Amino acid sequence: MDNILRVSQIGLSTREVTVLRSMFGVLPKLKNDHVFIDLDEGIKPHVVLLNADSHQAIGEWKAFAAKHKGVVPVLTSATKSSDSVKHLKLIFMPRPITVKRLLSMLEQVVAASLSARNARANSLKATEKEDALRILVVDDSLSVRKYMELKLPEVIAGPLSIDFASNGRDAMEYIWEKDVHLVFLDVIMPGMDGYNVCKAIKAEKLSDVIMLTGKKSPIDRVRGSLSGCDAYLTKPPQDKKLREVLQQSLKRLGREGLNAVREPSPAPSRIRRVVGRPLSS
Repeated sequence: MDNILRVSQIGLSTREVTVLRSMFGVLPKLKNDHVFIDLDEGIKPHVVLLNADSHQAIGEWKAFAAKHKGVVPVLTSATKSSDSVKHLKLIFMPRPITVKRLLSMLEQVVAASLSARNARANSLKATEKEDALRILVVDDSLSVRKYMELKLPEVIAGPLSIDFASNGRDAMEYIWEKDVHLVFLDVIMPGMDGYNVCKAIKAEKLSDVIMLTGKKSPIDRVRGSLSGCDAYLTKPPQDKKLREVLQQSLKRLGREGLNAVREPSPAPSRIRRVVGRPLSS
């Protein structure tokens, strides 16, 4: 019974109810997974066809809806058009009731239910990610991106969301569309280099930027500081230094109550071995 779409009515004429019962009983598209029921049967319907031309029916619907949440009302009318009631943002079916109109209405009900279900799922996901520390790793090296994907959850406790970009252009498009707390940014990339990406981020966003480089030159650190970066790490980042930089970053971002830097594990990590050798994509 859970897979059956249950339809009922309020305020329709005896003749209309008879026609509906006949349609639900014989139409191939309806008889297997749809059923027409009376409200007094004690079974909660999914959909109620409501005679919008009757004030009494509207009153009955309000009383019914107050006790039965989640039932979809479908306005039916012999005098109104869909344009005249579209401001109500409800599904509308003109009368007299025909097979075509009934099937079209039920398709709208199913589509609306799926849309509402997806909206609830997306809302739940959004709520779950609302407090997440949002990190973007920007590096043209797959092995570095993979390393950070594995390492960051190992080092950072609390809600975490990590995304990746392989070049400066993609990174900028991502950052303009979404708010990011922390950016790990490679210095040398094809096209727009990390210094220019960092300047662009700092000109518009409050994100923390940690530069990643394979070089240890003091000049590179100066260039990184001039571009506005908040910290500088040599690849592959050593656990101790990474933890120190993240601790400072979380403090600057005011995230200490939501995220924390995990204590290092006594067991040796094999993740670092990923960096330096190509991975299949």
